[in-house]
Amino acid sequence: MDFLFHLLPPELSLQFSTIISFITLIFYLVECFSGYRLIRSWISLLGFLLGVIGGFKLCTIFFDQTSYAVLGAIILGTLLSALSYKVYLAGIFCIAAYNVFQICLTILPLEAEFLYLSSLLLGLFAGYLGGKYMRPAIIIITAFHGGIMAADLLSLFLTLPAQLTTLTCGLFIGTIGSVFQFLRSKK
Repeated sequence: MDFLFHLLPPELSLQFSTIISFITLIFYLVECFSGYRLIRSWISLLGFLLGVIGGFKLCTIFFDQTSYAVLGAIILGTLLSALSYKVYLAGIFCIAAYNVFQICLTILPLEAEFLYLSSLLLGLFAGYLGGKYMRPAIIIITAFHGGIMAADLLSLFLTLPAQLTTLTCGLFIGTIGSVFQFLRSKK
């Protein structure tokens, strides 16, 4: 998203980044408390976002006009959204792997090369578990991903240290979210 903010004047970029951060915080909280019920929507949304980013990047390589890049982003985003919904288990794998990868990048205190490698391996393992034990794995992964990422964004709005907020609040919110999801979802 940062590449879009460079197109805006600096004062609008700051306002939009605050608004986007708040909307993202809401999405993370919804994921924390309703991730299993909304998994098909998350899969389609992830496919759309990957398509938009990929389409925009590809079109900026081949075309000089921004309008072509935006059109390519929308077309590829729509195609990947429809495709990801059709290939459900692959979408489950991708969502679980991406969520755990992002959690690890946020909370693991490792050097860069070890951080990315360990995050990737843990993400792939979580993707495997998501496909094998779908309901409990998706509930736990979405609850803790939503909780930890929401807590990480809360550190932008609160004056607490970022790591303290992310670890304590994220684990607390994730635990409440996972209990809530287990109680609400059918077996």
